Amino acid sequence: MKTIPRTSLSILLMLIIAGCSLPKVTPEVTPSSESQPTSTAPGEPGTPTPIVTIFSAGAPITSANAPQLSASARTAVSNPQQLVWSPDSQSVSLVSQNSSENSSQVFSDAILEVPSLAPKLVYAAPSGIQRLAASSDAKTVAELDQNGEQVDLVDARSKTVLRTLDPGFPAGTITFSPDGKTLSLSNLDQPEVALFDVTLGAQTATLSGFETPATSYTAGFFGSNTAIVWNAAAILQVQDITTQTLSLPFEQEDTTDVFTLASDGSVLAAAAPRTIDGILTPAVSLWSTSTASLSGSLTLTAPAISLAFSPDGTLLAVGTMSQIQVWDVASETVAATLTENPNPVYLLAFSPDGRWLASAYADQLVLWTVPGK
Repeated sequence: MKTIPRTSLSILLMLIIAGCSLPKVTPEVTPSSESQPTSTAPGEPGTPTPIVTIFSAGAPITSANAPQLSASARTAVSNPQQLVWSPDSQSVSLVSQNSSENSSQVFSDAILEVPSLAPKLVYAAPSGIQRLAASSDAKTVAELDQNGEQVDLVDARSKTVLRTLDPGFPAGTITFSPDGKTLSLSNLDQPEVALFDVTLGAQTATLSGFETPATSYTAGFFGSNTAIVWNAAAILQVQDITTQTLSLPFEQEDTTDVFTLASDGSVLAAAAPRTIDGILTPAVSLWSTSTASLSGSLTLTAPAISLAFSPDGTLLAVGTMSQIQVWDVASETVAATLTENPNPVYLLAFSPDGRWLASAYADQLVLWTVPGK
C-alpha cells in the first residue's frame, strides 16, 4: 500500500473533537439541552474543549452503588464508530467516520485522556480506506485499503505502517481482541475468519463452520479475548479461538444486530424482541455459551442499540434511543437508569478497572462514574 500524507493535527482536532460541519453518517440527532458544568479546559480558539472532570472516580461500579452514577466529563465528537479502553483505564480511543465535501469517507481515531477527556493523540487515516479499527494499546490502528484486500497496521503516533496483512480474500468486519494481541478479518465471500498475531503480523488461524442462508454475516471479537461471535439474521454462535470449537446456535426470535460477550466468554447478551405474554417485546437475551441455553432475559421498554458488560460480568449496560440502563445480571433487575442525555446511545464501554462507563452519542462522549470522596 502506498504511503499517503496525513492531515495536520489542527485540522484533526476540528474533525474529531469539534465535529466541524461535515455531513453526518449516522442519523442526525438533536443535541441535548441538558445543563453542562461551567468549568472548561483551555483550548485553541474555535475548538470545543472537554469539560474538566468535576470529581474523581470512586469504587468500581456495582449494582449497589450504580444509582450514584454521575456524568463526570463530556466532550464534543462526531459520528463515533468504536470505543476502546486502554488496559490501564487511563485513556479511551474513539474512532469516528465522517464525510468530506466531496462525499469521500474520512476515518480518524482520537485517544482521549481519562478523566479529563483531553486529546492525547489524534490520528487521521489516509483518504480512500474502507474501515478503521483501533487497538486497546492506544497506539495501533488497522486500516482496510480501498480494494478491501489488504490491512495496514499503523502506529498512530509516528504515522508509519508497521506491517501489511493479506488475508487472501475481500475483508469485511475488522476487530481487535480486547487485549490488542489478535486481529480478526472476516471473509466477505463466505463464512470464514482469519486471525493474525498483531506483533508478528502472521496469520495464526482460520475459523469456519458457521452456516447461514443469509447473504451477509458479522464475525469478530465482541468483548472476549478467547472467542469470536458469529451473527447472521437471528442466529448467533460463539467459537473458541484456541480449540476452534463452535457452540450450538443461539436462535433469537428476530434479527439481532446488537450483542456482546462477557469478558470470560461465558455469557452472550443479544438484543432482539422476544414474545412475552403473547406480545413481541424489546428484550436482551442472556445465553450460556457452554450449554447454548437461555440463562436469563431482560425486558426493556425500548429496543437496545448498544450493550456492554462490566469487567466482572455482573452488570450489563444497555443503551437505547433515549437512556442508559445498568442491569444487575444475576437478579435481572435495573440497578440504575441514566437519562441526563436523552439521545440515542450508540456505543457503551466499561473501563477495565470497572470505575468508568463511557457512552457515545452522535455528537458527544460522556464519562460516568461513582464520585470519589
